[in-house]
Amino acid sequence: MLGYNLIAVMKTGGQGEVWRARDGSGKEFAVKVMTVAHGMSKDQSDRERKRFIREIDTQQTLHHPGIVEVLGSGVKDANPWYSMELADGSLRDLLLMNPGGMDEKHCIAIFTAILDAVVYAHRQKVIHRDLKPENVLMYAGSPRLADFGLVRRLHSGSSTITLASGLGSTKYAAPEQLDDAHIVDQRADFYSLGCILYEMLCGHPLYPYRRVQEALPRYRHIVHKATELDQAKRYASVLEMARAVKIASENIDRLRSPSSRAESLLTPINDGAGTAHDFEALSQLLIEHSDDSHLYLQMLAINGTFAMRRLASSNPSAFNFAMKSLDTHANGQFDWDYTDKLGTFLCAMFRATDDIEVRSAALRRVLTLALSHNRYRVRTLFIELATEAMIDETYAPIVADVIRNLPDSKEFLRGEMKIASLPAIVAEELAA
Repeated sequence: MLGYNLIAVMKTGGQGEVWRARDGSGKEFAVKVMTVAHGMSKDQSDRERKRFIREIDTQQTLHHPGIVEVLGSGVKDANPWYSMELADGSLRDLLLMNPGGMDEKHCIAIFTAILDAVVYAHRQKVIHRDLKPENVLMYAGSPRLADFGLVRRLHSGSSTITLASGLGSTKYAAPEQLDDAHIVDQRADFYSLGCILYEMLCGHPLYPYRRVQEALPRYRHIVHKATELDQAKRYASVLEMARAVKIASENIDRLRSPSSRAESLLTPINDGAGTAHDFEALSQLLIEHSDDSHLYLQMLAINGTFAMRRLASSNPSAFNFAMKSLDTHANGQFDWDYTDKLGTFLCAMFRATDDIEVRSAALRRVLTLALSHNRYRVRTLFIELATEAMIDETYAPIVADVIRNLPDSKEFLRGEMKIASLPAIVAEELAA
């Protein structure tokens, strides 16, 4: 083994042994040496030798920071070998240190780097076919793919597969690898990647129980799709899988409804712990999803009173926009309990701003709700709000206009409002 002194065996597998070795300068490396299992026939030995040399040849043609680099090799020796940088450990070691699953941020950083290496390999028409935590080596915290012994080049015509010994590979091997080697393509790697992602997140293998629901919700679909038993249902490319991981980890908002996102913002705001960022995010959400009735009627009107009061002073433009959108959504039929809640919310919003347009719309909408639902409780809310508003002479003609534009409301209001001290312009409108 030219230039290396073997020191100790670090790992033994189905295709050989990995040794800690030292060169003439005293620097340490890892050297993988092919070994022939006891009792193996010459034909079997020849196949193993070809596979081992194919592993060397493949890794020598792949130049990527996420793939182990072959530094030296001896393919003509009795026992072929190759050398590589000595790793700090493997992904398996990290998993053993995190039996409950890895920290999400750390997990996704490593998994994204693995995906990047697989993207590169697939672009080079190389399918790994034996992706598992043991074959992901760690170098100063960064992963590199190793052990390309079961590699297949797309369109090469090769279809021979012999799984490495031990249970490890079968936990990560796609079912078609165990069924019909001729139909194995890059989607077999997607299957293995899905199994790896699940184990990194959960701390235990996906199989034999396949409890996808134990993964964090935003990654469940990724694991499920990658590990579909039918390869046609898996991702079309590793790039598609990488995009899905990116969205789940960096842009989770695309996976959540606007109402769910609003709830996560309103909770700290209502608890008094909301930040300026929370209010800005809420403003953006309401503007971007102004056509979402559920967001406005079931989330904002029920849980957003305190937040909207704050928004009225901190971002009047966003507040006014949201109120105009709410007014559009409030044009519907609701049960009495909700009608009362919506009327109460509108009254609170009237009092939160001094914008005449918003206030006018609130008055009109409260009266419309009361009239269209024949809801006396909301009628009382309108009368109280109108009486309060008309303390400022600006609002007497506005209240009169609201009543004039809803002529059916006059009879509905007259009996209750006549006992109030009304400006002449409003009293005359009610009597007309």
